Amino acid sequence: MKLKYRVALVFVGIAALLVATGCAGRNAAARPVVRVHSSRSGGVETLSYTMRVNITDQINGDTANVPDVRVAFRFKNGTVVSRVDIPGSYFPDGQARILLTDQSRRRSAVLLRHGLRPDPALDSDSLSRVLFATSFNLGLLETSKPFERLTASDFSSRMRSLAFDVAQSGENRVIATRTIADAQGGARKFTLMFDDSAGAVVEATEEGNLQGINYKSESQVSYTSKTLDDGSELVIPYEVNTTVSGSLQGDEALPTVEMPTADAVLAEGEELQLAEDEYVANEFTAAPGEGSVDPNVQIQSTQVRMEDIQINQESDDYFLLDRW
Repeated sequence: MKLKYRVALVFVGIAALLVATGCAGRNAAARPVVRVHSSRSGGVETLSYTMRVNITDQINGDTANVPDVRVAFRFKNGTVVSRVDIPGSYFPDGQARILLTDQSRRRSAVLLRHGLRPDPALDSDSLSRVLFATSFNLGLLETSKPFERLTASDFSSRMRSLAFDVAQSGENRVIATRTIADAQGGARKFTLMFDDSAGAVVEATEEGNLQGINYKSESQVSYTSKTLDDGSELVIPYEVNTTVSGSLQGDEALPTVEMPTADAVLAEGEELQLAEDEYVANEFTAAPGEGSVDPNVQIQSTQVRMEDIQINQESDDYFLLDRW
């Protein structure tokens, strides 16, 4: 049950990431270099980068550095195709894989990196249903001119066309909200904060219920800008910080875990004194509080950092369109 909870939170985090990077966000230090290669259209035809992910469990402080993956998007004729190269360290068999997704046609496939053949252990139709059922496409990304800087008026018009409620917040910020009902009777609420000075969405929030989990995902995005030869300005996301909090409900809920009561508490710097017939069977640090832990509540923070950002570097062949 705990594994199911964690997997669900990961999917929610991915959905928030897609929402946040659909437009653009706030500035931060240490911006990466963006290399722009020429293209026939003069605009953005492909975007690729190395994605680095750090995950922190805010309840117990555990951290994990996820192995880097290479991500690429292809924008052409109003379609979006993506390729994610996943190293073998992610999988028990040690084989690297490639995840391919056609967002316009709502289909996906996984190929084994060695030999570029379909993964026989995976049902691609089931994968597609999971991917597209979990992440809701808000239509934020203009595929003909991806990552172009927006004005507050542009953003407001686009959000209204997508059935969002739009309100002004201060002099240069616009808030767009929309609630989506799902087939199971639940609801998902999206809130986007657009900053006119950044020309982009700076914060994205998603709240809802997913398979017995009440959750809230909050993302903040940092961007770097690049001016193309035709004078248009791009705002490229390079860091997304997301905090997902969730709680199990109903049949999914787990009982409270009572922590063992300590026989004695050591003062700072004091060492444990053992008799000749005593030994330490297990050493642990109890969670703060009254000796109980609620396993139904989890808070997870994820930092996604994009490095080696390349525009128009990849060819159509790189996306293996004839193999899936």
